Amino acid sequence: LVRASGTKVVASPILIEGGHAVGAELVERASSLLSSQRPFVVIGAVDSYLRPETLSWLTTARRLAGQTQAGGFVPGEGAAFVLLAHETALAWVGARDAPSILGVGRALEPVPLGVAGVSVGRGISKAVQQALAGVASDAVDIAIGDLNGERSRSEWWGFAQLANGAKLSPTMKTWHTAASMGDLGVATIPTALALASSSVQLRVPLDTTFLAFGSSDSGQCGALLVAGANP
Repeated sequence: LVRASGTKVVASPILIEGGHAVGAELVERASSLLSSQRPFVVIGAVDSYLRPETLSWLTTARRLAGQTQAGGFVPGEGAAFVLLAHETALAWVGARDAPSILGVGRALEPVPLGVAGVSVGRGISKAVQQALAGVASDAVDIAIGDLNGERSRSEWWGFAQLANGAKLSPTMKTWHTAASMGDLGVATIPTALALASSSVQLRVPLDTTFLAFGSSDSGQCGALLVAGANP
């Protein structure tokens, strides 16, 4: 792509620490950097719950899935990197029908994990609402999120669906990467974005619309709406 567009590679890395929701912030920042003069930005995330000290902390906090712990999660590790391109660059390389990001949402959960109180998923509900703001009803075909077995995340996603039901297809499928890869932490939303850009490999229609979502332990929530390639 770089050769085809005739652009120069200028490395200006920006590092962000966070949790499950940070992928939405990465996309938001990358989008603000894209221009005809800077047509490509790579975003990525790397995380692991498999370090001994992390596993010890999760065990003490009773958050690991196991025979004696209901509602825990399976730890995982992963990395995902995605190339974002300005629309002019897509024209240069003949990729006008590439998947596109239609919306980004970010919000703060007022009652995050570990904080006393009753949470009704206001954070993720608002993030999803923002991501879906520009689309009509029944817009989302597949949702890919950070459901990992923890009760709070399942409840938050349930509230988010109730709050945004008109924008979700009645036949929408919900995929959770933790089911096959374990909890990917920071890499959750970038992995979902990579999957949403791979309609052919996933054997879903090319015009499938995806919603990626995640909630960090800190309360940060994020969501992305991604349109698959035009058939």
